Amino acid sequence: MMHTLSIREIMKHLSILTFIIANVFAVGCQITPGKNASREKVPTPLEVAQMLEDNVTGVVAFYDGYDPFIWSEDQVTPRGIIIKALYLKGPEGTGVFGNGVIHPKLYTIHKKPDGARSATLIKEWAFDVEEALPFRSKKPTTGGWGYRLHILWDDLELTGREIRLIISFERRDGIVVNSRKKDFRVMRRGY
Repeated sequence: MMHTLSIREIMKHLSILTFIIANVFAVGCQITPGKNASREKVPTPLEVAQMLEDNVTGVVAFYDGYDPFIWSEDQVTPRGIIIKALYLKGPEGTGVFGNGVIHPKLYTIHKKPDGARSATLIKEWAFDVEEALPFRSKKPTTGGWGYRLHILWDDLELTGREIRLIISFERRDGIVVNSRKKDFRVMRRGY
């Protein structure tokens, strides 16, 4: 039996593939310096802390495909989610540290009687430049500079529910850019 992809799925795959290819070419086209050539200067922690980009053009979030959750002390109930890699895309298409506010938004998904699905916002966080500092990467990857966010939803009881996470970035000029939505089924361990 053959599985057909919808236009939405095809566009999602093309977007991810384009991002990966652009980063491979950006890294793969670098010339290795010879023995006497000066090495590229590695930024100091202070220089990294001062890196800020005003022109963020997109948001890309990556999650653990197997277990993205932060678990309760008894390791049974999910109490949050980990965003393994969050890239705020700059003008060059690679990850930058944005000059603005990161807004992770958590929704619950509901099925209507007609089968349609709707989302209800239940919690939103805000990380300004200073609050996001501890989550910054210490060195760039092929995707650029990024963040690793740990989002706790405290005592919200979401076990057995379907949830959606969308990451927004609010620039200083008021423009908001969003990641693609990511849906999860929240299950207890051992079920």
